[in-house]
This record gives sequence, structure tokens and C-alpha cells, in this order.
Amino acid sequence: MKKQIALLVSLFALTLFIGGWLTLPPGNADNVLSNPVQQDSERYSAVSPVAEAPETELPSEDLPSLPDELAETLSFVTLVVDSDGNLVPTPDLRQLFDMYLSALDEHPQEQVLGWLEQALSTQLAGHERALEQARDLLDRYIQYRLAAGELAENSQPSLTHEGFNLEVLRYRQQQLLALRSNHFEPAEAEAFFKLEEVQDRYTLEYLSVSHNENLSHEAKQQALAALDQTLPEEIRELRQRTTRHADVYEQVKSLREEGASAAEVYQARAQALGDDAAANLAELDKQRAGWKRRLQEFSEQKAQILNRGLPENAEARAIAQIIERDFSGTERLRVQALAPEL
Repeated sequence: MKKQIALLVSLFALTLFIGGWLTLPPGNADNVLSNPVQQDSERYSAVSPVAEAPETELPSEDLPSLPDELAETLSFVTLVVDSDGNLVPTPDLRQLFDMYLSALDEHPQEQVLGWLEQALSTQLAGHERALEQARDLLDRYIQYRLAAGELAENSQPSLTHEGFNLEVLRYRQQQLLALRSNHFEPAEAEAFFKLEEVQDRYTLEYLSVSHNENLSHEAKQQALAALDQTLPEEIRELRQRTTRHADVYEQVKSLREEGASAAEVYQARAQALGDDAAANLAELDKQRAGWKRRLQEFSEQKAQILNRGLPENAEARAIAQIIERDFSGTERLRVQALAPEL
């Protein structure tokens, strides 16, 4: 099975990885994540997270240490088995798959597969049937993503000079639902895609109302307001938070253009989002400022190298040495991508 999964992941990494067909209209581009669904404690027994699970035999390959971003995922993802030892499909499981497979951008596929096998084996230690079911579901999930990527590449454009082509979008959604039906059992599809499908249906209706030339502006606003009420509470709350953050962003942008101090920016954020969020955003500001300063220093050093008239190979080596010295991990990839523009 591992060779089959490795082949699928190799192809998967070259295809369009989509999390949904539809692009929300400007101002409504909320990234809706399928939050874990509460399980009935009398029906299911939750398996402990990796950090608390008993030790189990890991894959025989010598694997590098798990990257921090994947280790962090394991701290809030919990897999579930029922009283008969069967795997219970949950949004957590899809989140685990997605987070690990996204690491293919930066790590070899054998490492990613090894880490994923390690996570499944440890979380499901003592539940061999559930572990085999998880491996099988992973296999089918990758095949589904491959098929979805091919469908996206071969579909007609959904955005034209006149706007969205709703017929194309509806057809794509029908095809995507058919793919899910072919690859997953109903309980699996519901756990993996329920909120995504709700959001997609909402977006299609939103676009349909917005582009209806027979409705007045007031009628459209009323219809869209009524449509919002059909969304699950968790999605409405997420949309409200996203809108609130967008408003604060514009407010802070205006304050800075007017020369506001860091304290004034903090106060504006705290009034709208609370002290914790304001403190986190202030720290993010510092990180971004530090990153910008480091890029500027790199750009200046690169310019000095280019002005020395060295042979092309020597220039490339000198620039690579600076990147190796001053940046680490994924930072190097980011700098290498930005280097031509700096």
C-alpha cells in the first residue's frame, strides 16, 4: 500500500490542490475550515493525542525530526474509534491528512509519508483495525484529490469578462460531489466535506442573487441577508470575525497613514478585538518589521556582491552563502524565491 500511496502523492504534488471550487465575491472571501464535530461521549471513545499515547513501533525508516508546524498539528488533532474498534471519520482526520500532505512543498514525499504513518500508528496504537481503515481512507483521499485536480484543470473557465459563469460553477460542483460519492462512504464524506459543501452552496446562491438583474438593490440586500441566516452558526461567526478583522485592518492602515503611534494602533485594535488579539497583532507587527529589515540587509549585501564584477558562478555562490548564513529552514526558500526582486 505504501508504494501505491507514494505514487499517488507524487502525482498529487503536481496537481492543483483545491479546497473548494468557488471563489467568494470581494469582501466575503472567508476561508472556512471544517472544525471538529462534537462526538457523543457515550458512543465513541477518543484516542489520546500523540503526546499522551503509549509508545508503539514506528516505521523502520530513519526519519528526521517532525517539523514544528506538523508537531503542533498533533497537539490539537485527536482521532476517534468506536466501541467496536472501528475508525470514526471526523474533520480532525481530514485536517491531519491535509496538514501533512501540504508539507510536500518543502519535504521529500517519503519523509512526509513516513511522518504521516508515524502519526497514524501512534494515535491509533492498540487499534489495528482502525489503523488499517485510516490507511485505506488516506489512500482514497489522495485518489480523490488527484481526480479533483484533473477535473479542475480540464474544466471550462468559471470567470469571464462578464463575471462568473454560474452554469460552469454549478456543473463543477455536481462533478465534485460525484467524485466524493465515488471515493467515500456517506459518513466519511459528511465528516470531511460537510461545512465545505454548505459554504459552496451558499456561494452559488450568493452569486445567483448578486447577478440577478431583475432584482433591485434593496431586494438583493434583503435576499442576501436572508441567505446569511441559512448558514450554520459556526460559519456565521467566522464570517463576522473575518469582517471585523478586515474593518480593523483598514482602520489601522488609515491610522498609520496619518502618523499614528504604536500605542494608538494597539488601542484601536484592543477596542475592536480585545487585548489578547491586540497583543498578538503587535507581536506580529514586530516579526514582520524584523523580516522586512532582514530582507533589506540581504538586498544591500546582494547589491555589493553584484557590484564587485565577479564571474556569474562566483556571484551565485556568494549570494547562496549569505542566504545559508543569515536565514534558516523555510526562510531560505522564501528568500530564494524573492531574490530576483531584491
